[in-house]
Amino acid sequence: MQVEKDIVKKIMVVVIGLTASALLGITFTQLSTQTHELIHVIVSRLLGAESGIASLSLYVGATNYEFPGEVPYWYDVVVAMSPPIIIFIIALGIWLFFGENSILRILAIIMMMYSVL
Repeated sequence: MQVEKDIVKKIMVVVIGLTASALLGITFTQLSTQTHELIHVIVSRLLGAESGIASLSLYVGATNYEFPGEVPYWYDVVVAMSPPIIIFIIALGIWLFFGENSILRILAIIMMMYSVL
């Protein structure tokens, strides 16, 4: 009888752990997608465009922006490349600022990996 209770406890711990991990992963993925698209919007507005987030789902987002009149082609390149570069710089700052044994360094590694997606 005790063995069965131990098995049930272990199963419950695994189920709760997997559920918590899944919810944390989904939340982090959604936040990273929102941050990515928000950086597109901020940079395009700084360059003078009218912009906004057109769609946003768990893994995919789309930002619409339109520059008034003719602008150099590199404006589009700057808007496109800004999220990975900015997220990488933020992650590098977290990595360098917090101590060697900080759990936030794991967050920095995850952010660096996400920055290239």
